[in-house]
Amino acid sequence: VGEALRQRTLDLAEASNKAGTHVSSVAKNLQRSSQEVAAAAEKGVTDISSANESLERGVGEINAATDRAGNLIESFRGRLGDITSTSETLTARLRGLGETIQDRSVELSTHADQAV
Repeated sequence: VGEALRQRTLDLAEASNKAGTHVSSVAKNLQRSSQEVAAAAEKGVTDISSANESLERGVGEINAATDRAGNLIESFRGRLGDITSTSETLTARLRGLGETIQDRSVELSTHADQAV
């Protein structure tokens, strides 16, 4: 009985050592996996932060471009108004010049007829 008990104690100790080694190996693998997951999560956070900063810069650039386009449109609208006003003035002057030329032509015709 004592020998059997001693043999079972030795078998139990060996099995316990094997189980301890196996648990230690599993714990190391879990720790390594945990570190890899933590590193991947940190990289993901960094990438998301970088993408967010890029998007914010893009939004800023779009807003600046929109402001510049708005300013250009307002400037163009003002110039178009100036062109319209100048065109109307020029049209009125040309109409007046046409009337003056017509009047002078009539006068010249009248004088020419009288001179003949």
